[in-house]
Amino acid sequence: MIQPQSQLADLKVTKRLAHSRFALALVVLSLGALSACKGGIQASVAEKPATICTAGVVSAKCPAAPAQPQPKLLIDEVKKIVVSPGESLSLTGENFRSSLQLSVTGPADPKALGVTVESQNRLTISIPDQQPFGMLTLTFSQDGTTQNINLFSNGGKTDQPIITADPNLICSGITFYDAIGTLQVGKRACGSSSGQPKCSSDGALGCITVSGFPSAQLSNITASSVLSGKTIAGVKGTAIVSPDCTTDGQQNCAVSGDFKAANVTAISTWDLRAGKTLAGVNGELKTNCRNAVNVAKFNYDGAVGGLPNTATTTGGTNYDYWDTIDDYDGIAPSKVTTWSADTYCDSSTWADVTTTDGGKSLAPCGSGTSYTCIYKDKISNLQVTDPLDSTGNTTTTGPAGPADHDWAAAINACNNSTYGGYSAGSWRLPTQKELMSLYEHGIASVKAADAASLNFWSASTDAQDQTLANSTTLSNGRTFATSKVTTLYVVCVK
Repeated sequence: MIQPQSQLADLKVTKRLAHSRFALALVVLSLGALSACKGGIQASVAEKPATICTAGVVSAKCPAAPAQPQPKLLIDEVKKIVVSPGESLSLTGENFRSSLQLSVTGPADPKALGVTVESQNRLTISIPDQQPFGMLTLTFSQDGTTQNINLFSNGGKTDQPIITADPNLICSGITFYDAIGTLQVGKRACGSSSGQPKCSSDGALGCITVSGFPSAQLSNITASSVLSGKTIAGVKGTAIVSPDCTTDGQQNCAVSGDFKAANVTAISTWDLRAGKTLAGVNGELKTNCRNAVNVAKFNYDGAVGGLPNTATTTGGTNYDYWDTIDDYDGIAPSKVTTWSADTYCDSSTWADVTTTDGGKSLAPCGSGTSYTCIYKDKISNLQVTDPLDSTGNTTTTGPAGPADHDWAAAINACNNSTYGGYSAGSWRLPTQKELMSLYEHGIASVKAADAASLNFWSASTDAQDQTLANSTTLSNGRTFATSKVTTLYVVCVK
């Protein structure tokens, strides 16, 4: 049988391979026999040592291990999608790391929203207190992976639901906020499959709400939050809205603008100038006390150019400023015709604050066994004693016999006095200007004439001669520079 040429060639190659394998086997057997012979030729093959790689050391024989990819960012749960200003929102997922970044698009300052990585499975988003209404897109980025989440800020509008659908698709009577925060009312006539009637009266139950009678959250409605005479959701109002105050001292009105609230318990008539009114309190404080008129002494209505330098009583009817006189004979009875009443300081300017127990209780001047009169100047709040006797007090049932003191003794007498039951150190000698103000404010109207006409020491030294001090007569206001060794009379003040 004739083989094809290609098969013959294959046969020849096969025979040659067989011969070669047989010859190789003989060589191997011969070498094995030689190794077995004593003293024969020995053959051995040296093994190469294995390469040992050290961690972190990179070489040609120890290449670096391929980098393992970081697990990817995955947010798998958002607790809610409508958020309120100031709220904290939790997100859960996997592989959260500190390298996470947040960017925001929408009605917000991107820097205002904050993200905190609580753990690898939890994030916290902080919504700003002033976050406006609208859609927010939050983009989280981490190691090349990004993920977007959409939130909707209600901007603090929580009284109605947020619905982004067209009002024509929402049932009539349903009130809601649209996507831009505008309050809308549904327009679709939905009807009622249950056969319930539409609400037609306030507080009705078992009816379908409509635009004229929308639903109301009763927990938000109290009688005090509804105007008196009105009813909302069956709650009758009791709140009274007061009109704005429009006149001083008006009550049961709303303060605003020029008419502010005032604590009148802290305001007395003598805290306000005469002629002024505050919160219904009419002021009595007189700050300009002028001499008054005594027509028995001098009253001239003639030509000013003919004014005499001698006493005269012409029976004039105009009380002019040149008709005024001092208080030596007791405070004058009338004021100058053209001057207001607040320029006339008399006994109304003084308060009887006589006490024998240091101010714990008051007793009218001269009513007790100890004649220790104390009067308070309502203008300056200065309190003044009667003239001191030789003991530094006034202890008789009538005006004490005033005692003479030199200047240093007068200061010591007041410092040590327990007049009126006050402790020593409560009283002091008045200054020159204080004595003059006592006269100016009309102390002669409450002091006996003999006491007011005396010359009293002040605590003020004469500026040009330190051996002199000023003294003042309380009935006419005259002040003198008097030698300190002279003995004069003493009243004390506190």
